[in-house]
Amino acid sequence: MSIGCSQSDTEPAFFADLVIVNGKVTIDGNPVSGATVNFIPADLSQSGGIGTGVTVITGDYDLITPQPGSLESQPKGIVPGSYKVTITKLQMPDGSPVPEGTDDAMAMAMNAREAIPEKYSDPEKTELLVEVDHTSPFVQNFELKRE
Repeated sequence: MSIGCSQSDTEPAFFADLVIVNGKVTIDGNPVSGATVNFIPADLSQSGGIGTGVTVITGDYDLITPQPGSLESQPKGIVPGSYKVTITKLQMPDGSPVPEGTDDAMAMAMNAREAIPEKYSDPEKTELLVEVDHTSPFVQNFELKRE
């Protein structure tokens, strides 16, 4: 019998492979604030899972690989590989931002709608495909167009 840390006290093996990923999201040349950027593995058997980040006022984002636990302790970066990318942002029917502290379900109940075109926001229709290599930081900017 071995004595030491249990599996729950150790990090998943893929943490050693994480690559820092960041970039900027613009639409028609303007920074997009408050958008969620999701990197979804093209091969669902890939270790690490989905990488996610939220854009700030300048349109910049940093990805984390969400794990159970506090937001401060989330691992930064994602595992290298092929990803489908979605960029989503809910807004109120009048075009104003969703009120702060409102989750997606509440926003939808208030008739919020997707502000980003389907070709970027819908996981089934996204045209955004990215191959993340071992370069860290890996910079991926997204220049979206409304048309």
